[in-house]
Amino acid sequence: VKLAATLDGKIASASGDARWISSERSRTLVHRWRNQVDAVLVGIGTVRADDPQLTCRIAGGRNPYRVVLDSALRIAPSAQLLRLQDAGKTIIATTTKAPVKKVRALEKFGVTVWRLPSRNDQVAWKPLLRQLAGVGVVSVMIEGGAAVAASALKHKIVDKLALFYAPKLVGGDGRVMIGSLGIGKMARALTLRRFEMRRSGEDLLLSGYL
Repeated sequence: VKLAATLDGKIASASGDARWISSERSRTLVHRWRNQVDAVLVGIGTVRADDPQLTCRIAGGRNPYRVVLDSALRIAPSAQLLRLQDAGKTIIATTTKAPVKKVRALEKFGVTVWRLPSRNDQVAWKPLLRQLAGVGVVSVMIEGGAAVAASALKHKIVDKLALFYAPKLVGGDGRVMIGSLGIGKMARALTLRRFEMRRSGEDLLLSGYL
């Protein structure tokens, strides 16, 4: 899981504005990581708020698969992810309840749509990961947002966290970095192993393994 946040742990302001939290050097590093992993993954909330491309923008790099969790197929027809030259590397992961008509409309853009089993009306992680493995995806970088990060952590599919902290504050009305994990006592808090900290431009990059 890769996230960028302010020092008080917010990934966006109260209005949803998130550009740009991290420094240019940190964003360049993320593009290098995209060149190394097989897939990047975000939730539909991130797509609707930021309209990202999720491409690798370094010279000589290659684009990973771009996976969007979209259980209700809310992605807008104008989304940049539907209009990239390598559209086939964009995967919209939805549930078996998704209307076939919507699926067909998205497929006309050339993107891939997977109708997968659901859990609590959300795309179930294990079927998704099996499907990704079937197309050769071994490494996945989850880039957001807070609900997706929390869900991945709760379902124990994360082995590494990389957290960029920018020297900024937005206060309590900002949007949290990670959604609810249902942890009632500090003794149950997730603890990182092999914890490291280093500078990344103006930011701090904290990383560790679960």
